Amino acid sequence: MNNIKKTQNLDWTNELITKFWDYQSLKPEKYFTTMHGKKIVDFFDKYVDRGSHVLDYACGTGALTKSLLEIGFIVSSTDLSDASVDAVQQEFNINPAFKGAFNSNNFKDFNHKVDATLLVEIVEHVDNVALTSILSNIYSALSSSGLVLITTPNNENLDNETVYCPCCENSFHRWQHVRSWSSDSLSLYLIKHGFKVILTKEIDFALNKDLGVLRYYIKTAINKFYRKKLPNLIIIAQKQ
Repeated sequence: MNNIKKTQNLDWTNELITKFWDYQSLKPEKYFTTMHGKKIVDFFDKYVDRGSHVLDYACGTGALTKSLLEIGFIVSSTDLSDASVDAVQQEFNINPAFKGAFNSNNFKDFNHKVDATLLVEIVEHVDNVALTSILSNIYSALSSSGLVLITTPNNENLDNETVYCPCCENSFHRWQHVRSWSSDSLSLYLIKHGFKVILTKEIDFALNKDLGVLRYYIKTAINKFYRKKLPNLIIIAQKQ
């Protein structure tokens, strides 16, 4: 007989979110930016001049910050987790192109203007209140006509990654995702918050040319032929 009660979705309070990501900061190899950060920066590099000041928003353990610094960008970093902020500050503080890491709760104290912001795998983690605050922070930090590059899972089925906690008897997405985005829904959201969308692109970051160029192009062609939606979404928007 099944004795499991009907579960409720976990209420992701700020305290729980911070605890979750403080723990995840101990496992940097599992971060999306650790696995795919260089591909994201390669894409970003086509749209923003090197030497520009870039804000790595929600920087995690700093993989994206590292990739940006390595190819010649000036970088500031911010995150909700103090553990991540401390780790990033310690790792890069001797680099003159690194302008520091700070907790995003203190964003009002950020007094730089940046040419672009990277918001990688964040918008699926936050509700409307938090996302509006994030976009407001980014908008205020961007210089005139500055760019924001956003990545997120593309039309994710959240149920596929839902797990159950036997202690609190709540269910939750294993990576703390709380919403799913399409190119249309995210574009409309950005437009409502003062941005002009200049590019949307479906992409599969898991496809790796280094592991087989032929395999890469065959799988890409098959996906296009069947009009299959690719798992990742990139949007570039401009401050108006």
